[in-house]
Amino acid sequence: MGQSAAAVARFAARRPVEFPLLLDPSREVIRAYGVYQFLWFDAFNIARPAVFVIDAGGTIRKIFVGESQTDRPAAGRVRDALLAAGAGAE
Repeated sequence: MGQSAAAVARFAARRPVEFPLLLDPSREVIRAYGVYQFLWFDAFNIARPAVFVIDAGGTIRKIFVGESQTDRPAAGRVRDALLAAGAGAE
């Protein structure tokens, strides 16, 4: 059932980030965003790696969804999407 709150807190203590981290033990959010990945049985049902670039107005400007657990967008592509979202935000 995903990462426990304690495991996420330990991760965040080691690698602080400037954005909120989401706990989704019921998998509602990963299903709603279309990144749920079924891997045999419930304990292994996880989210595919995904990046959603959302502007200040709450509009999703870019979506990157990996095909596998190792598939991630290049940092430059994410940076460019962030810059474009910032320029397009009202």
